[in-house]
Amino acid sequence: MGYRSDVRIRLTKIDFERLKLEFEKKVVNELGYCNLFDTMDAYKNVGSAYCYNCIDTDGKPTKDLDCVFFGWNCVKWYEGYKDVDFIMDFIQKCERYAFCRIGESLEGDIECHEQGMEMISFYYAFDEEV
Repeated sequence: MGYRSDVRIRLTKIDFERLKLEFEKKVVNELGYCNLFDTMDAYKNVGSAYCYNCIDTDGKPTKDLDCVFFGWNCVKWYEGYKDVDFIMDFIQKCERYAFCRIGESLEGDIECHEQGMEMISFYYAFDEEV
């Protein structure tokens, strides 16, 4: 069974598409892992599921960049898993991203990172139905 977490990530649309392609090439094709993107959820807001206005860290909308807001529920998100490490390494090299993982114990098991994007504005999606 193992320990499970809920994970949410926000990337620019360009970085999201690049992440999916690189993940497919390196993790799925080269290592033979399942494709996590086949089981991800995209969260709806304004426009289509993959179009979001980014919010910068000052809380101001950045109209020139569309973002993708996606994640997984009840996923084994362990450091040391090659698919998880690949995604974390990728997003932390992006100019703009937000990441949040909430573990099943809920008490103090919350990991969040952001760079150039507001994270707080997407906490609601942990309870939102897709």
